[in-house]
Amino acid sequence: MPPPTGVALSFVGAAPDYRERELVAAHAVIGDVQPVSALLTEVAVEWEFLDGRGRRVPGERYRYLLRSTDDGPAICTVIRTA
Repeated sequence: MPPPTGVALSFVGAAPDYRERELVAAHAVIGDVQPVSALLTEVAVEWEFLDGRGRRVPGERYRYLLRSTDDGPAICTVIRTA
């Protein structure tokens, strides 16, 4: 999985929308994992959200292209799929 810093940075632009929608928690559900090469892996992720009342909010789906580095996986590309 991507390091927590990489994941946090990917949410920076989404934070105002999440606040407006009163989302307080997000959980990644890992789906399909496809090795692309020795250093690249494509991963399907569905994000599940909870609002301030603890209700599940329909999630969003993405495909992440991850690159292996000496420090661990790094997010190269994020594609919204739904």
